[in-house]
Amino acid sequence: MLEDNNLSENVNETVIQEEKKESWLIEIVDGLPRSYMDTQYLNPGITYFENSVEVEKSEIDINNLRLYKLKDGKLKVNKELQKEEERKLKEERINKIKKELYALRLEHEVKPFEIEVGGVTYLQNNRSIDQSNLTRIVVMCQAMKKTSFDNWKFYTKDGSEKYVNISLADMMRMATIMQEHTTKSMATETLLSHALENLTDEELKNYNAKDEYEKAYKNIG
Repeated sequence: MLEDNNLSENVNETVIQEEKKESWLIEIVDGLPRSYMDTQYLNPGITYFENSVEVEKSEIDINNLRLYKLKDGKLKVNKELQKEEERKLKEERINKIKKELYALRLEHEVKPFEIEVGGVTYLQNNRSIDQSNLTRIVVMCQAMKKTSFDNWKFYTKDGSEKYVNISLADMMRMATIMQEHTTKSMATETLLSHALENLTDEELKNYNAKDEYEKAYKNIG
């Protein structure tokens, strides 16, 4: 009979422990949750908070306790704060993607392009310094009424340097290509950046800036 009583006590103790595991004791300050404790580890005879409310664990997301407020004696989701948090999170994701798109734009702007001069195909960089040098030389040739420039540095596909005499017409053609590359790179970034505002949170979360930039770049004329 003693064994039955001990068994009964053990069962009751287990039930009580299980019940305790299912709730949080939430500290309330000015109608808002500040901290919490797991009731499993609390002594019923001790007051832990001046103001508190006990909530079943299944009723709230304890990791986002800041999004709740006390209403009619119960913790409710603070919808205004939740919307603000979602807005901030979306803004952070958009800004992160915009930085990635800007980096991709710069990468495409300076990317070497092919140009044929005298029947031979060369590679020409499109950095700011390359554009400035070309503009300076074109202006100089026009001022001096020259129709060509000696020893312009190109690159070959194997990466070696090649110094070539180019005509003014070749330089003007090269300047046009440089400008087209720059304009196209900027247009791609602008198009994608503006479109971000219309994407859902899930679409932003899974956004692959590199893939999207490459696709948009190819589709722009």
